[in-house]
Amino acid sequence: MTSATVKAAYREKLASNPDGEIAVGTWEIYHPLMSKRYYFVSDQVSLTALIETGAEVTFEPANINTKGAANNADMNQSASMTIADPFNELDNELDRIPLDNEILPLLTFRTYLLSDLSYPAWGPVEYEAQDINQGKGSFTATVSAPRINNRGTGLIVTPTLCPLIRGLLI
Repeated sequence: MTSATVKAAYREKLASNPDGEIAVGTWEIYHPLMSKRYYFVSDQVSLTALIETGAEVTFEPANINTKGAANNADMNQSASMTIADPFNELDNELDRIPLDNEILPLLTFRTYLLSDLSYPAWGPVEYEAQDINQGKGSFTATVSAPRINNRGTGLIVTPTLCPLIRGLLI
């Protein structure tokens, strides 16, 4: 199937939930200083599927709890995900990243239909990890969309630079 037909099948699943059509969520965790990319599926068995680039990836089974996006008063959407990490593998990988590193870990969410693994049914949705809590046996990340608009330009907004601001200053 093509990406359009997979997405159409996913819309049909959301609308009518046909028998036998199962959707599973997957997470990819990446940072340049980590030893590898981590691929997890919220299921009890591994899943081999094609990602949007056409590469074949095997998602490892994991106990994952994903809480959907929420709109905050600051117009920023955030979500959280918790992965059972009994051997603290992710904890050890995060120790490789120094605290003063400004590159945030990227977490990518995809949904697949088990009837067709040739393309993600929804996603990829790329998030930056804003807050990571590590504990014995669990890995929790609060994620949000990349904060593109929060980076300063260094310009001071004055009526000369932005004439429309004059109406606010009067």
